[in-house]
Amino acid sequence: MKLHIKNLGALLIVGILASCAPGLGRSLAVNTIVIPGDTPRTHNGSAIHAQIRPFVDNRPSQTIALIDGREVNSSGDLAIQVRDAFESYLKESGVQLGDPDAPIIGGQISSWIAHVDPGFPTSEAHAEATLVVEVSNLSNQLVYSGKYTGNTVVKHPMLNESRISDALAEAMGYAIEEALHDQNLIEKIARTYHPIY
Repeated sequence: MKLHIKNLGALLIVGILASCAPGLGRSLAVNTIVIPGDTPRTHNGSAIHAQIRPFVDNRPSQTIALIDGREVNSSGDLAIQVRDAFESYLKESGVQLGDPDAPIIGGQISSWIAHVDPGFPTSEAHAEATLVVEVSNLSNQLVYSGKYTGNTVVKHPMLNESRISDALAEAMGYAIEEALHDQNLIEKIARTYHPIY
């Protein structure tokens, strides 16, 4: 009888932990990237011109989340998703896009992953993202390169797929925000613009 009670207690603990453990499938789509901070105004209000080229996903693997050592791959085109968020943030910052004489901005996703630690009573997800932003002139010569990182931690008793996806999106949002607050990047974009009339 005592052995039966012990086994029942062990099963109950396992059941509680399982109910708190995040349930992820084989792939995970990242939610819409929202820039968490205030939008900076670029270059003291002066007009800045730029072009945006396609971003590149240079992560070492397609793994977007690790949960108890299990790899979960990313779903969708992350490079397009990050480029769209970066372009939108540039516009909100006052950068004018589309001028064929403007310097060209490109980006590379170096890393983007969430480490998920199931636990009781709460589980945790540590998300981090690294983005390399490059500026080239019209001769396609690299004139500036910067690396920007974002990190976030989310804790919740029911840490589901959507919350982990939000954490990943927020981490990349912080990386993009850091890039647009880099005055060296903004100055280089401004100085590389030489319109042809």
